[in-house]
Parts: sequence; structure tokens; C-alpha cells
Amino acid sequence: MIYEDFLKMDYPIKVIPCAGEGGFVIYYPDLPGCMTQCDEIHEIPLMAEQIFQLWLETQWDDGFDIPLPGAGPDWFGKGFPV
Repeated sequence: MIYEDFLKMDYPIKVIPCAGEGGFVIYYPDLPGCMTQCDEIHEIPLMAEQIFQLWLETQWDDGFDIPLPGAGPDWFGKGFPV
């Protein structure tokens, strides 16, 4: 598989509103450590795409495995791994 193949895959995304502080946490459950945050709801698509591309690029360049969609850990509740 080549790098561009991973960019075309549909990885699930989770968005969690931050109570009290406001803003949103964005993460990809299948991609460990692939997460970011933003202040406004309209920023979510751009921030999600940016972190996705940066995470994949870093993993690829450093020679680490990239999990396929649906191959990540089981997630429970508010974004914490079980």
C-alpha cells in the first residue's frame, strides 16, 4: 500500500464538546494519538483534515505502521480507551 491509499480511506472521527471551557476535541479512534482541538464548530472539518494528514505523514515518514479503518482499539464513553 502507498501513502496516498491511506489518505483516501474513510477513518471514523469523534468530536467531543468541551463542557465549561467550550470548544471541541477531535480525534480518530483508529489512529492512536491523532487528535486536536478547536474553539469553534465551523473549524472542525479543517482541523480534522489537518491533523489526519499530519498524523499520516509523520507515521509514514518515520516508518511506523498505519492501522486500517476499524482496526483500532475499542473506545468507550468520552474518548478514553478501554
